[in-house]
Amino acid sequence: MPIFPVRAAAYPLRPSGAHRRIHAHALRVVPSAVTVTGSSISERRVVMKNILIIGAGKIGRMAAHFLAHTGDYKVHVIDSHEPSWKGAIAGLPNASGATADFVNQVDLDAALKGQWGLISCAPFFCNPLIAERAKSHGVHYLDLTEDVAVTKKVMALAQGASTAFIPQCGLAPGYITIAANHLAKPMSEIHELRCRVGALPRNPTNQLKYNMTWSTNQRVLQSVRGIGRWQDDAACAA
Repeated sequence: MPIFPVRAAAYPLRPSGAHRRIHAHALRVVPSAVTVTGSSISERRVVMKNILIIGAGKIGRMAAHFLAHTGDYKVHVIDSHEPSWKGAIAGLPNASGATADFVNQVDLDAALKGQWGLISCAPFFCNPLIAERAKSHGVHYLDLTEDVAVTKKVMALAQGASTAFIPQCGLAPGYITIAANHLAKPMSEIHELRCRVGALPRNPTNQLKYNMTWSTNQRVLQSVRGIGRWQDDAACAA
């Protein structure tokens, strides 16, 4: 399966067909039998997919929270810091966790067994090995990295894979792609569409006046090394 383009690299992890959540009379059907008066909906059962979340930082905890509460996924969170993954799954339905080293192949292989997909919320430099093991296990791969060099390695690994490899599907690149596509759809002709993303908090608490929700190391690397961009369907220097 070919790699998804980086610029459009954000797709919902949702089952299809009969496994998709049903909406009727404003009632959300979760994995259980329900009866809706005046509806022809028959009893169905959602088959949950196993999702591995690598990294129990702020973003990893948020991903675990949202996915676990959809009722579509069984979430397994791993982190090298035991209190972190335990905190991430506390109170979540269908969630489990384990201590694992992101750069240890044995630990990754153990965590990947039986998984349908993974979301890497690990430091960017861990992603090449994570992607390699995901390909070996036939697991769908998503990451949130903004690092261009790592993304190129993931793209190379994706060649010949039978599963999806979707790098750079965080905020930007990632969500900003969806927002831009939404804005562009109703337009008959587009002269120019520019989208910028920042994280300027209403009440800054640090000297940089920036919201450090993401990796501080990655933020500094972007400033030092620069990042890639696309213009007129061609890659350009930042």
